[in-house]
Amino acid sequence: MLSFIYALVIPVMILGLLYLFIIENNGLPDWMERVSRNSGSVWTYGIIAIALVGILRYLIR
Repeated sequence: MLSFIYALVIPVMILGLLYLFIIENNGLPDWMERVSRNSGSVWTYGIIAIALVGILRYLIR
């Protein structure tokens, strides 16, 4: 039950803090705008990273 609470509370807190950060700065910071322009490569590298972690976990067991 505790892990379920962590799974809900931590992401909501992170999203809430990110939202407050964006609202306080009246828009996205420069680094966030650059990342959002290159979102295709971010998704590609993210999927590659997830696949590599899965393969490493399989090999370690």
